[in-house]
Amino acid sequence: MLIKRSGYFNIVWQLAVIASISGIAFSGVEAIWAIYLNSFLRSEAAVGFITAGLIVISILSAFLLIPLLEKHSKIKVYSYSAAGIALGYLAFAFIGSFYVFLAVAIPFAIARMLYFISFGIILRDQSDIREIGKAEGLRYALENLGWIFGPLLAGFLLRYYGFSPVFLMAAILLIIALVVFRYIAGLKDLIHAKEIHPDFWKNVKAYFENRELVKIYLVSGGIGWWWSVIFIYLPLFILKNNLDEAAVGIFLFLVSTPLLLEYLIGKTADKTGFKIFLTAGFSLLAIFSLLAFALENVYAILLAFVLASFGAACIESTRESYFFRIISEADEERFYPAYLTCHPVLSAAGNFATALILLFLPFKFAFLGLSLSMLFFAFLSSRLKERMS
Repeated sequence: MLIKRSGYFNIVWQLAVIASISGIAFSGVEAIWAIYLNSFLRSEAAVGFITAGLIVISILSAFLLIPLLEKHSKIKVYSYSAAGIALGYLAFAFIGSFYVFLAVAIPFAIARMLYFISFGIILRDQSDIREIGKAEGLRYALENLGWIFGPLLAGFLLRYYGFSPVFLMAAILLIIALVVFRYIAGLKDLIHAKEIHPDFWKNVKAYFENRELVKIYLVSGGIGWWWSVIFIYLPLFILKNNLDEAAVGIFLFLVSTPLLLEYLIGKTADKTGFKIFLTAGFSLLAIFSLLAFALENVYAILLAFVLASFGAACIESTRESYFFRIISEADEERFYPAYLTCHPVLSAAGNFATALILLFLPFKFAFLGLSLSMLFFAFLSSRLKERMS
């Protein structure tokens, strides 16, 4: 069998299945989110500003809620946040007013951040640190399986039935995931913090004064930069080249499939180290982005980005594992929330940088800019200090 179904890893396997179920829910909503907002805001700019505002709230909540995570059971935090997200999806299914939406969306954004923080810590606590790459690789491989099929389901439901069934599907899947979670036997519920850290600015300062934590923050956020371009600007590029929406769906499906290799990559990285995979992954992203810039045929360009996803698989399955290798258990609750903000922060930076390029240059120069940014993250990855245990 691929996975030994006994001991702690049986629990990790069950958590990965939960991540897969949740992945369908999150990706399905992600696929229709902008269209849903635009249906009552009637402004693409307003959609961008509201989405950006919710991201800022999520980032701030990650730092402000550190004392809560240090004091309380992560199993309870996960359970309440998952239930809160499910209730939020149910509300979104029937909301028709912007102000009601806003009243629901703010606590929803906080619950979503708490969900990912608590789940990440729970997974780490069930894992042997010597096999953290295998555990994280399994989690992301199955989670990305959900991210492959979620948008397809959401697209079908949206086309034939509208927005409400998509949110109802997501709510039901979150509830199923929560029920499965509550029935996992032998789940460890650990509180590592030896003291509580209530000061927001001291927590920010403590994280960003540590050079290694800053480097892994940027490296881990680098993959967010990459996906922000793939999921936002590549669909626009496809449509600009006279292909239809079906081509967008096929491309996003294909570009996600190499991520299913993440379990094998994470397992191998436990033995070889994480730095080599992070450096190689970003190098592949840089090379294929540069190739896309040089190519003229639209299908060849899209193929280059599909092949680049093998590099993304090297990064996604190892970045968080490296983070857990370089911090002590006592600092998990304090530093992991700060670390998780890397994805929205660098995603926003990638969006902004690409938009700036497109203001002044033809579309393909966005690929050159993407290549140079990935080259920077490859260099930064090569400067990480390897930790093997």
